[in-house]
Amino acid sequence: MSTGAGTAVVVNTVGGTLIKAQTNGIDVIALGAGSTSNITSSAVINVATGTAILSKTSTGSNTVTNTGAALNTNSAFAAGADEGIRAESTTGAITVTNAGNIGASGAGNGVDKYGVVAVNTGGGANTVTVNNSGAIFVDTGGTAGIYAQTAGTGDVTVNNSGVIDPPLFGIFAQGGGNVTVNTSANVTGGTGIQSTSTGGTAFTNTVKVTGGAAVTGTAGNGIAAFGPAGAAVVVDAKASGAITGQTGNSNGILATGTGDVSVFTGAGAVTGANGATSGGIKAQSTPGGPGVGGAVVVTTGTGTVSASQGILATTNGTDASDTVTVNINGNVTANAGTGVLTKAVNGLNTVNLNAGKVFVVTPGNDGINASSSGTGGVTVFTAAGTDVDARTAGKNDITAVTTGASGDVNVTVLGTLNLAGFAGNDAIFAQVNNAASTSNINVTSQDRIWGGVNGIEATTNGLGAIAVKVNTAGNGLVQAANGSGILASATNAADPSAVSVTVGDAGGVFSSSISASGAGGFGISAKTAGTGPVTVTTGPGVTVNQNGANSVGIDAEGTTGTVTVNSGGISVSATNTDIFATGLGTLNVTNSAKLLSATNIGINAVGGAGPVTVVN
Repeated sequence: MSTGAGTAVVVNTVGGTLIKAQTNGIDVIALGAGSTSNITSSAVINVATGTAILSKTSTGSNTVTNTGAALNTNSAFAAGADEGIRAESTTGAITVTNAGNIGASGAGNGVDKYGVVAVNTGGGANTVTVNNSGAIFVDTGGTAGIYAQTAGTGDVTVNNSGVIDPPLFGIFAQGGGNVTVNTSANVTGGTGIQSTSTGGTAFTNTVKVTGGAAVTGTAGNGIAAFGPAGAAVVVDAKASGAITGQTGNSNGILATGTGDVSVFTGAGAVTGANGATSGGIKAQSTPGGPGVGGAVVVTTGTGTVSASQGILATTNGTDASDTVTVNINGNVTANAGTGVLTKAVNGLNTVNLNAGKVFVVTPGNDGINASSSGTGGVTVFTAAGTDVDARTAGKNDITAVTTGASGDVNVTVLGTLNLAGFAGNDAIFAQVNNAASTSNINVTSQDRIWGGVNGIEATTNGLGAIAVKVNTAGNGLVQAANGSGILASATNAADPSAVSVTVGDAGGVFSSSISASGAGGFGISAKTAGTGPVTVTTGPGVTVNQNGANSVGIDAEGTTGTVTVNSGGISVSATNTDIFATGLGTLNVTNSAKLLSATNIGINAVGGAGPVTVVN
């Protein structure tokens, strides 16, 4: 021990040396103000209890380098050893570099508590760094393979390329500034990696997994990254292997904070448990109001994401910049909950299914559920070749909803919905639920979709427009098992905006089949309780069939606005009325399709004070 101020304590051991001790192998304590410790060891060290290499300073730097010799690997003598390396300082900088194995594999052969500990206890801006390339084995019940922490704002950095197995935490890192964990080797623990920055918005907490390394949480999250005071949180697993949280409500990746939160994955599978709140990926920002930070980004690679709930991405930040963006490039499976659940307030909420399939195991929830409670709006996009499958009764393949004052709801589906079955409720459900909202609804489907009740349901009680376009740029169908093919409905009497449904293209290049079977339902229905115009248009390649009892093929209903039906398809058939149009203003019905099977009326145009024109 040295207590003199400014003392430099240096310890070097040479290769081939064996140190065997009851408590600590190398023990350096330099507590004088400004005193430093610098240990370089090539010795094999085994201790019966305590720590192989222990170094403590007060305000001076603390450096420990183990050049590759084994620490506490003699399982017979060192079975009770607590730690491999411990470096502590009150406020000084700490650097630990370890290239040797710590502990040994097999039950009871690891160290009892920690592999490597690097802790700054008194604060300040000095850094804590751990570089490890040795394998670290910690017995079950032990705390951490690598434990790096500062009470101050200095950077905490862990660079790991050694296998860690299997303490309570594989790697634990925490500080009040930037916190960075890099691993290129497999890490296993109760929680695989937990990293926290308690710093503000100037700082970042980053976890990066490379080299195909697997990270496993045997009793908790695979990766957990936190920024509770505003630090940005970034989990970069683009080059990882499997990321797994195995039990209870564990998540594959959990990233939360009050600042920006980002998660990126690659070819490795990300798997959470099947507890009620488990997620494959959970990325959540909770600033609760305006200010720096609050955006959430999740971008997946080709690896599958699965758990009770597939992907959860939410923010309660209220700035326009507090957006939620989810880009999916592989399969997502929800074993009991929602495939993809996203929520935002005044920032745009975007879900892009670029490749793969979102599948919800029955019983479950929606395939994709995206909502906005403010002015941000919602955008859902699915690319050609993708599919969304949610078959639980009452649940939709895609739900896109806003309850805010503005911000449009846009759903564009270029792939299929429920290719192998029928959605439990609607294939697409798009809604504005705010009587004062000016939000518009735009729904486009260019492939094949199957709804257990309705194919497409777009409804607003606000003041905005509804536009539904189906197979205007691609062949496809809308099939509804127990309801209507397409429903577009504005229910607010004060709504001045248009409601329109367009199926097929004007040139007849693309074909579309609208088929439904619900009693009292519609093949296509567009209606408003407001004053805006209503338009239904079908192109030359379109067939409309509604074979449910007392059904209508094409339905267009307005009040004082113009109601227009342009039925230019191949055929329209229903069990009651093939084409029904009504309104108090101008009413125009033009039909060139075959009207096949109505038992009541082929075309029923019911006008009011305005002119009525029917051309058949």
